[in-house]
Order: sequence, then C-alpha cells, then structure tokens
Amino acid sequence: MRLGLWPTHLAIAILLMAAMVWAFFPAFIHLWDVLWHHGTYDYALFAPLLTLYLLYQRYTILKDRGRPVPPKIDGLGLLLAVIAILIYTSGQLMSIASLSHISIVLGGWSIALTVIGRRQFQFYFYALACFAFIVPFGFVIVPYLQSISAKGAVTLLSLVAEDLRSDGIFIHMSGGSYLIAKACAGLNFLTTSMMIGYFLSAMLFERFRDKLLVIGLSIVIPIFANILRVVTIILIAEYYSYEFAMSTDHMIYGWIFLSVIMLVLISYAFKKAPKKPFIRLPLRYPAASSWMPVLGLGLLLMLPALLNYKLASARVNNCERPTLHLNVTADWRPLPTSVNLWTPNFVGADLSEKYLFRQADRFVDVRYYYYQYQRDGHELVALRNSIGSSKYRKQNGHDKVFEAIGLTVHEGIVSLGNQERRSNKLVWTIYYKKNEPIVDRIALWKELTIERISGTNSSASVLLLSVSMDKITSEKTIEAARKILRDFLPLVTYSVKGDEQCML
Repeated sequence: MRLGLWPTHLAIAILLMAAMVWAFFPAFIHLWDVLWHHGTYDYALFAPLLTLYLLYQRYTILKDRGRPVPPKIDGLGLLLAVIAILIYTSGQLMSIASLSHISIVLGGWSIALTVIGRRQFQFYFYALACFAFIVPFGFVIVPYLQSISAKGAVTLLSLVAEDLRSDGIFIHMSGGSYLIAKACAGLNFLTTSMMIGYFLSAMLFERFRDKLLVIGLSIVIPIFANILRVVTIILIAEYYSYEFAMSTDHMIYGWIFLSVIMLVLISYAFKKAPKKPFIRLPLRYPAASSWMPVLGLGLLLMLPALLNYKLASARVNNCERPTLHLNVTADWRPLPTSVNLWTPNFVGADLSEKYLFRQADRFVDVRYYYYQYQRDGHELVALRNSIGSSKYRKQNGHDKVFEAIGLTVHEGIVSLGNQERRSNKLVWTIYYKKNEPIVDRIALWKELTIERISGTNSSASVLLLSVSMDKITSEKTIEAARKILRDFLPLVTYSVKGDEQCML
C-alpha cells in the first residue's frame, strides 16, 4: 500500500499533539505525578503503548489488503476539541483533576479526527479508545468492592468454618479477626484486568458481541478471583500462620494469583478468536480536503494556554495563613495532640492542624484543613474528601445537614471495630471560603470558580469537630451530642505571612 498523504498527516498530528501538551501542560504534569507515584494506577502507564500497538495492527490490516485509503482533514474534530477545552477549563477553574485528565483523552481524539477524517477515525476508534485507560479511575468504587469481597468470602468460608461471624467488612473466626482493607478490595486487579480484557477484545475480535463478552469476563473474573484470594489467605492464616495475613507476603501471593487468572483469560481469548475475522474497511473520500480545520485547531489550543497564563500570573509565593480561633467554654480543657487512628482522607490540603479538648470523660477532636488555590505548587486536586480513614469506615445512611451556632453543619458517623467492640465517632463538618461559612462543598466550588475567573485570591478551609461515642442508639443520643457544638464557636481569620510559615 502506498503511503500517499499519510506521512504529511502524521507529521501534522505530531505537531498538534505537541501543541496540546503545551496547552494542557498542568494537566499532563499532574497526570504523570499520579500515575508515577500511586501504585494503584501503575497499569495506566501502559495505555499509550497498547494504543499504539492497536493502531499499528489496524494499519497493517489495510496494508495487507491493499486498500489505499488516504486520510482527509475533517472539521468535525474542531467540535470535539471545543468540548475538550471546555472540560479542561472547568477542571482547572474548579480544581478537579479528573476533568483535566479526561480533557487530555478528548484532545487526543480531536486531533486524530481532524487529521485522518471521520471514516478513518471510525475504523481506528476502538484502538484509540484504549487511550482512555490513561485516566485514573475506580477509587470511588473501593467501598463497594470491599463489601462484595467480604460478603463473598463469608459465603465461601461458611462452607468450611463453623465459628464464623461477620460485621460489614470485618470477618471473625476462632483464630482471629480479619479486615477486608482497601488494599484487599481488588481495585488493582479489576482495573488491570479491564485494560487487558479491552486490549484482547480490540486485538483479536471484530464482532461487537465477542468484544463485549471478553470485556465482561475481564470485569467478572477478577471480582470472583479476589474473593477466592481473600478466602485462601484467611484459611492459610487460620490454620497455618496468622502472621501471614498480617504481612506483605499475602500481597505478593495476591499478584501471583492474579497473574494466573490473567493467563486463563488470555488463553480463553486466543482460543475463541476467529482466524479470519470479517473486517469492515473504510471507504475512500471523494475529494481532497481543506487545511483550514488544522489551522482552526491550532488556534483553539491557544485558549487553554491563555488560561494557564492567567492562572499562573495570579499565583503567589506568599499566601494568607489562616488562624483558627476556637471560642471554647472554660470547662473544656485543651490537651496535647497525639497520634490518632482517625485521620480523615482530605486530599491536597496546603495546611492542616489538629486540636484535642476534654470535658470530664468526653473528648472533642478538632481537625482543620486549608486550601490556598493560588499558591505556587498547589496540587490540582478536587476538594473531594471523606471523614473516613484507613482504619475508620464511614457509615452509610447517616448523612445529615442542620443549622447550629449560626452555621451549616454536615453530620456523619465513622466506626472502628465490630458489633461487640465498636468505637464510633460523630463527625461535624463546616466549610469556609475565606472567613465566611459556606453551605456545602458544591457552593464552595461555585464561589471559588467565580473568584478564579476574576483573578481573585482563592482560598477555602474545612473544619471538622468529632466526639467519640461507644453507642449511637437513637436520635436522642445524637441530639444530646450536638449540644457540644454550642460550647464551640469556630471562627477563621486570615493574616498575610511569609511562605515559610504558610505551608507545612
């Protein structure tokens, strides 16, 4: 097959990709940082390589069948580029990293659509879609995976064990108690299997039904395999060595187990793959195309670059250091803070502080998190947070909002332990923009987005107050605990300090 216009169009695509990296540079930097430093998303580093291989495979199909289908510049790619830029802008202004990551994928697709045309894009799309795995995903489903793994493990263990009790993600047997932790939820197994399954479906199959079957198996198999892995580890720990379940050995065993499962999936896919699949080849374009869409795409990519410049020019080396004033009644005595099992999962805070107060046998834990969005080096991360932690798990079904001490308070419960020995914390969350209380996190996002558009110095803070309660038996118990809020009048004020005092 003669190359024809392909070298020219590929050269244009490379130039546009370089322009996109320049335009979306903060998103690329943050994405690389996440993929390189977070083991959960190691698999995503292979997504670009797998995409290139699938593209080359599709190209060789045309080459072997002698179908000289030249590319054509297509203005439809500009529409996809506009969508990508809007999503990128939203992610930058609202500090939502996931949106910026998605814009990278859409931007790459818009370049491909513009340079090769919609008919070629349709032919190569299933290969191009593999690039979407570069976006980190799946963290929000970890609690559900924990629950599925725990319930499945209990079902299987009940067949061989008599002294068995369960409480959510805790499993109790005669030899000890076991927690299905986040690391044991199987997210790594699931996401890695999904990418491998998608790659196999794109490489070996053409019929959509066959592709869907392989992808479905790549989702179902690791979930059931992780349940079997958990059961095996618990049984080994129960009847052989409890220390085995508490060490990193079971993590190594888990990956070996996953490798075996993946070999089974790969073997099945190759066995079922047709030797000569029917492939619908792209049709020729009737006429030559205009180069104006390429120029238009290049001009569009200047818009996010201008946004980056505007946000960068508003960056400051010094920032306003918040001072938290707690007007506490005299009967509450401050205590020195110590290491606490409960450390909420608040991400990307530029500064955090904690305080501890005691009144008789009651303790109030105060946590304060501050976000200075205009600071040099501030992470691009959403104000996504959870009152849960690596030890404490958030109880579902108890999310309430009420007014107290003139503030909007969000209430939740976190727990540690089982039903017999459970430690509960009643947690109250208050959001601030500067020193002004905000109703909720969504309203805070809106306010900060408006400020960042106008170039105003944007900052926010989150205040958590919690009280330990062994038993939360009724609404009356909770209402009695809420009276503690009346003893605290949290105020947040700001003063400009040097950078060395601003960040931890």
